[in-house]
Amino acid sequence: MEQAHTQLIAQLNERILAADNTPLILSLPKR
Repeated sequence: MEQAHTQLIAQLNERILAADNTPLILSLPKR
């Protein structure tokens, strides 16, 4: 259980980081 939980947290962290970087990447071509 703990291993699966840790993996879920790691995936969430990666998604959060990706979500934080996405607006910057999307905003560059518009400018």
